[in-house]
This record gives sequence, C-alpha cells and structure tokens, in this order.
Amino acid sequence: MNQDKRSTQNLKETIDIHLDSNVNGGFLDKLHNHYTELAPSKYYNQNVIEVENHHTRKRYSIRGEETMDVPKRKFLKYVIEDGSTIQIEYHESSNTMTIIIDVYGETVENILDKSIEIRTKLIEAI
Repeated sequence: MNQDKRSTQNLKETIDIHLDSNVNGGFLDKLHNHYTELAPSKYYNQNVIEVENHHTRKRYSIRGEETMDVPKRKFLKYVIEDGSTIQIEYHESSNTMTIIIDVYGETVENILDKSIEIRTKLIEAI
C-alpha cells in the first residue's frame, strides 16, 4: 500500500452496509461470486492494488500471489491505491452479508465523489 498517498488524505468516511436475503437465498451468493470473479480493477481512476480472498486463502497484489494463514470463510478485501478499502463478508449460515467501505480523501467533496462511485458499482452488481 502506498503510505505516502494515504497520509496526505486525512479525511475518512466509513460506510457499513448489512444485507439480509431471507426472501431470495441465492442473491447474496451471486453478489459474492460477482465480486470474486468480476470485481472492478479501478475505482475513481485509481487501481485496486491488493485483493484478499479468505475463501481461497490467497492475496493478490503487485508483489504477486501469496498464500495467507487465515480461517477459510467467504471474505473479500480490496485495497485501492489511496488506502481506501472495500470488505465484503458473506455469512452463509445466517444468509447475510456485511460490506464495510472505508474511503479516504482530501476534502468532504472528494470523499463523497469516491463513495458515490463505489456504491454505484455495488448497486450495478446487484
């Protein structure tokens, strides 16, 4: 992660989304699979520089592929160049999903623009 970029972006917004799919059990699984296989590689003109997939226990980054020693679960984490992160966890036993988005920026307007783009891509995936 580029610490220099993140340190200059001292504002942060955390978006916490909880989805419950009691009506259509396959919906959350499809959404998780979408982000496993078809996730965007860019957000607001910045690259996704690291992806952690706890289900496969793999981390993909500019350093290459690494095996992680973590519990196997349906958890994905994306790290964007500016330090912003998107974390998606699918809880199969309760058929719920938690999405936590941390957005960093220089100004409130900058953070709003970034968070709107991330949420728009999430809605498009649904």
